[in-house]
Amino acid sequence: METRKYYINQDDLGQALREVIERYVAGNISNKEIEKLIYEIVDLNSEKFFVGEKTIAVRVERKLGKKRLSIIKKILEKRDK
Repeated sequence: METRKYYINQDDLGQALREVIERYVAGNISNKEIEKLIYEIVDLNSEKFFVGEKTIAVRVERKLGKKRLSIIKKILEKRDK
């Protein structure tokens, strides 16, 4: 399943990231694939994903929920190392 890479607003972005995480949890995509997708989506939509330098937008956080957000944070922290 192809995932769009560009989003108009934070709600659409949050929903797309939520769906990617759900596919990962269901075992439909691998670790490498989820990392690649998260990096691409976040990089291409950084102005919607981040508020300031490294703070994730509240609307995106709410759309994701705590567990999905923690997965995304771990993936992004891995890249920053």
